[in-house]
Amino acid sequence: MNWKSGLQLRDHDAGVRVELNCPPGGCGRTIRPSIGDIIERATALGIEAPEQLYLDEVARRLKCRQCGRRLVLLQSHEENMEAFQGGMP
Repeated sequence: MNWKSGLQLRDHDAGVRVELNCPPGGCGRTIRPSIGDIIERATALGIEAPEQLYLDEVARRLKCRQCGRRLVLLQSHEENMEAFQGGMP
């Protein structure tokens, strides 16, 4: 069990962004939709109760609009900017 198979869309805030990348060998497209955008799009496509989908189910359904390959779902950590933790002797 990993983070994709253990979490549903409703477990995240609607404003949280995820990263969708076209895999190597594809067109290289990257998009960063929010969880709310994904739920809204799934509802428009006629999927019942999209907030109950697990993240791995969402990843299986997503395809790149440019090349048609399956997109890779990644966690986006843009909000958590951390300072450099290294140091000089």
